[in-house]
Amino acid sequence: MRAGEEEVFTVDFVNLLAAGETIVSAVWTSTAVGGGDPNPNATIQGAASISGSKVSTFISNGIPGVRYAPICTAQTSEGKTLVLPEYGMGQLEVTL
Repeated sequence: MRAGEEEVFTVDFVNLLAAGETIVSAVWTSTAVGGGDPNPNATIQGAASISGSKVSTFISNGIPGVRYAPICTAQTSEGKTLVLPEYGMGQLEVTL
């Protein structure tokens, strides 16, 4: 992703949901895993958007040279807490 751009980031919980189970709420956070950013959560723009088993958010305002790991934590209709992507997966790097 280039500095100043906005990108949609989506995860799909379909393989983690039981038959009839749905996502009822979700929250995105972001961690800087390469480079320095004192406030990596500022890259998350707005609330999570839930569509079936998929959860999306907009990501922007990253610092060039920093890699970010956006993480979605979802609550299900069965009371489970699910987290995607898995550690080390789904990283975004901001370039000039």
